[in-house]
Amino acid sequence: MLLAASLRLAFVLSTTPRALVGDETTYDSIAYNLVSGHGYRLGESNEEGTLTAMRGPSYVLEVALFYRIFGRTLTRPLVAQALLDVLGCWLVYQLGRLWFRRPQVGVTAAAIYAIYPPFIQYSGALLTESFTTLTLLAALLAWQVHLEAAGWRAAAGSGVALALCALNKPQLAPLIVLLPLVALPERGGARTIRDLAILALAFAVVTIPWVLRNAMVFHAFVPGVTNGGIGFWGGTAPIGGRLISSLADPPVPDSLRRAVLAMGEVQGSRWLYREGVRIIAADPGRYAFLLFRKFFQLWFNLGFDQPPSRASVDLAAFQAVAVALAAAGLRIGSPGRGVARLIGWLGLVWTAVHLPFVVVVRYAVPFYSVLFVCTAAGLVALIPGCVGPPREVRFDTLSNG
Repeated sequence: MLLAASLRLAFVLSTTPRALVGDETTYDSIAYNLVSGHGYRLGESNEEGTLTAMRGPSYVLEVALFYRIFGRTLTRPLVAQALLDVLGCWLVYQLGRLWFRRPQVGVTAAAIYAIYPPFIQYSGALLTESFTTLTLLAALLAWQVHLEAAGWRAAAGSGVALALCALNKPQLAPLIVLLPLVALPERGGARTIRDLAILALAFAVVTIPWVLRNAMVFHAFVPGVTNGGIGFWGGTAPIGGRLISSLADPPVPDSLRRAVLAMGEVQGSRWLYREGVRIIAADPGRYAFLLFRKFFQLWFNLGFDQPPSRASVDLAAFQAVAVALAAAGLRIGSPGRGVARLIGWLGLVWTAVHLPFVVVVRYAVPFYSVLFVCTAAGLVALIPGCVGPPREVRFDTLSNG
């Protein structure tokens, strides 16, 4: 954890102050409007700004809290975020200890988390990846504690963590159903239904205020965010066979841009969804090949129109080795019951919910934090003399906490 803190602080302090870029500007704008008393709006801090649901509230509220404490400066909030990201070392340590019953796995996973460059990079960016990673890890740890120690509190905690994650990344909401279903063979039907009810209730308590707020503002049912339409339409490579990440992208005609913006956030997003479906139906084979390309874009940062950089190739090679070691860890590292099934289904769902949209490798970063626990198990299993007998793990402290 000290190593992780040192690397993250060094990165933040060496790269700030700087100008905000890309998606960072939207989180900054909404958070500052909230702190200034102008509501959940995009644009400059005034009452004429646009009420929005483009970004979910959980990470925005974290940024707003930092702005309230430190002011609208970039360095101090990012320092706080970097230090918060260090908790990921503790979370993956606990997951390694519980899933594989060996402290060596937890320590190795924590070391990988501490030095993995994308974790360091995104902890120093005003983006959601660090927040998503922590809430995902917290949800999985609480869920594992629930499976081992029983009781409803840990399951409810998992539901709350998943809700905070989904308010930030709505495409991950299916994990609420995935976790109980994956544990069905061990839990049985009755307990699975009970688990699902607890997760769903905790999830609803956290997310319903956002849904109600959107219903009042937009007079429409908006359970997530309103930028899904542009991500889906842009993910069909609608203009010249190129992926479109924003209406501001140069290939988007001005007439189309103005027409969609005139519809408003909700109607514009829905129109773009319909247009994306029309494009797919016109040439399903083209779209199937596009999905194949996007698989490598998501998981290995390869397959884009431009040739990959050396850094992209190095990252892809590292992640391919990590996947291979994770497979070895799940096969020979003596994981607990259901762990391999959970990782497999989590990877399938992660792929399925991201590929229809425009994808970049940073969307896979939170999943890699989980996979690296299994990568650590593979390393420990393959190093001679490192594997000892599994140890009994006590859950009373974690479950009571």
